[in-house]
Amino acid sequence: MPYYIGINELQELKGNLERDPVCNSSIIGFIENNLTVEILSEDRTYLVKGISDREWIYFASEDKEVFRNLLSKLYLTDKCFASLEDWMIPEVIKLGKVDWQLTTMRYFLPESAVLPDNKIAIRKLYTDEAAYIRENSNYKQFLPIEYIEQRIRKSFSAGITENNKLVAWAITHDDGAIGNAQRGTGMGNESRVSRRVYEI
Repeated sequence: MPYYIGINELQELKGNLERDPVCNSSIIGFIENNLTVEILSEDRTYLVKGISDREWIYFASEDKEVFRNLLSKLYLTDKCFASLEDWMIPEVIKLGKVDWQLTTMRYFLPESAVLPDNKIAIRKLYTDEAAYIRENSNYKQFLPIEYIEQRIRKSFSAGITENNKLVAWAITHDDGAIGNAQRGTGMGNESRVSRRVYEI
């Protein structure tokens, strides 16, 4: 039976993860924004289970043997995994059939970076735009309308309009990753940053 993690335990976990804030950005973002219900740790390897739109398990590890040991402690009902490095994927796949996976890239912008002035008018998204965003997404099977509405309400979002029509947007996902989509303007294609997901 999952138990609820206390603030001191979460602060200790976050402090350990912040030793490598770039590599662990997704797992740090997830525990900052969602309910954490279980933590398994061994030799600087961490398995963190939490709840957002569903129950997710995030990993942070540099040791294959310790990682395997923590995987062996999972329940049969554990199905959704995130923040997997490439070397972790074959180990997770051994647990069972993969129903779907989403490969992403991690980008890091140092605080010292100088950004150009913004020349495009950007506004916050509205929850009544969630259906339109989902319909025009390459990843609609992963994005329930309710999830998009939740992310617009709870976190940062941005939209660009032309002739009163939404043509580009970005939402912040439940682990702090940025997901964005653009259509019909030559601005790019949809991408999600800092999450790799497997459901078994």
